[in-house]
Amino acid sequence: MRQVMKSAAMPTSAAKNLPAPVGGWNARDPIADMPVKDAVFLNNFFPRASDVMLRPGSALAATIPADVEPGSPHNIRSLLSYKAANGAAKLFAGANDGIYDVTPGGTIAAVSSAATNAEWQSVNISSAGGSFLWCCNGVDKSRYYDGTAWTVLDGASTPALTGVTSASITNVSLFKSRLFFAVKDSLSFWYLPVNSVAGAALEFPLGALFRRGGYLVATDAWTLDGGNGPEDYFAAVTSEGEVAVYTGTDPSSASAWSLKGVYYIGKPMSKRCLVKVGGDLCLLTVQGLYPLSKALQSATVDRRSAISDKISRAWVDYTQNFAGLYGWQPVMFPEATMLLVNVPVLSRHDLNSVYSYQFVMNTQTGAWTRFVGMPAEVWAVHDGKLYFALHDKVYQAWTGTDDVGRPIDATAKSAFVYPTKGSMNHVKLVRPIVTTNASLKLKVGVDTDYYESESITGSSITYVQFQARWDQSKWDEAHWSSGASTVAKWRSVFHKPGYALAVRLRVTTKGINMTWIATDLVIQRGGML
Repeated sequence: MRQVMKSAAMPTSAAKNLPAPVGGWNARDPIADMPVKDAVFLNNFFPRASDVMLRPGSALAATIPADVEPGSPHNIRSLLSYKAANGAAKLFAGANDGIYDVTPGGTIAAVSSAATNAEWQSVNISSAGGSFLWCCNGVDKSRYYDGTAWTVLDGASTPALTGVTSASITNVSLFKSRLFFAVKDSLSFWYLPVNSVAGAALEFPLGALFRRGGYLVATDAWTLDGGNGPEDYFAAVTSEGEVAVYTGTDPSSASAWSLKGVYYIGKPMSKRCLVKVGGDLCLLTVQGLYPLSKALQSATVDRRSAISDKISRAWVDYTQNFAGLYGWQPVMFPEATMLLVNVPVLSRHDLNSVYSYQFVMNTQTGAWTRFVGMPAEVWAVHDGKLYFALHDKVYQAWTGTDDVGRPIDATAKSAFVYPTKGSMNHVKLVRPIVTTNASLKLKVGVDTDYYESESITGSSITYVQFQARWDQSKWDEAHWSSGASTVAKWRSVFHKPGYALAVRLRVTTKGINMTWIATDLVIQRGGML
């Protein structure tokens, strides 16, 4: 009998499973050479070790009183967190007319401490005399809060601050139980006696160390294990990107204070340019976010050593376009294993309009993402919670399931993959596998052969949660809710056939928790497509 011969060109179908993009946003590698676990773009999803989570929302925490002068609206540009040794905590907001107490759950009254500039820098210091929040802005006189009242410092205050002009101090840090100051238009730092919030400040000149000139922007401390055990270092950063590193305990003693080296890393983006990530100290620069420990290893910095290296192309694009805007700031939020970098992208001072994105890294996995929908000029971690501020309002982030009543819009596009070698592919069915605690509608689509667009025209999938009711559902047959469950649903999608495939996902929702685990595909390959 004659038999029909099978042609190698006849269409065949195969199943393909793609992991969720737990590797995070990749804005460095060629789109044709990305690891399968990475994403071409990832917005409002937070990549974790085994899944990708829809980010939590934000909620209004405080609104400072109406501005006194019409036409001169409040603009909060600093959030100052006070935490006493006895556990007492206060959150303050620096506005253009002074410092306000915006502690969650408290009563917001008039200005706590009058001032003319909103851009405060602060540090907490505790001693036998109490717990203090020490603040400066380079325009108004420096001051501290002791848990009860504010004390404005100068040469005649009690206690007095001498040896340095109080209003010229632009930044403050704590190292070896001493307060260190950066001063406006200077390449010197000043420091106080041990365990002191005032007194006679001494100058330590650094001008002869820096070849590029400029002025001192910030100082800070970090603990580094160089192989012989932990060692404490002091870093002073200039406006031109040079960093002087010292070790020791007392700058007034040559035997107790020594220079480790001077390094060039890159121009800092703002006065808030230093952040502690794990045991390292990182510098926010135009080229990326660099750990200072890498600078200690060689005379030149390998640009690939930036912890932001995986999003380097996007980083440079944003810094080239928006480097002059206020609001660049790195923040560590350990409670969520998250490093956040605020990126201002629009500032219309004539309309009092500000917008920003956040570049966010999971500090456990190193995976990056981008948050949108939380415009901010300043961020702070206070009492284990994350806050940001814009205009006259303070918000708590990483809470709830919506952005102050607005839905959270999350989008993603996975890396392109080749399901088969040398064959055209057509996705007949797609099935995102997600967990959700409520009914969820999402859009899914497929891009082929490096088609790049954040728009999504794929099919909608509605995931409906059928949870059993006690005393009404049948035992051993019903699904009992545990808060969230894994669901999956097949759906056809429309796309052009191609060799390389990428999955796009979009969800716009509020009131829902969701994670994306993986995506199953049924692919027709070869033959007539």
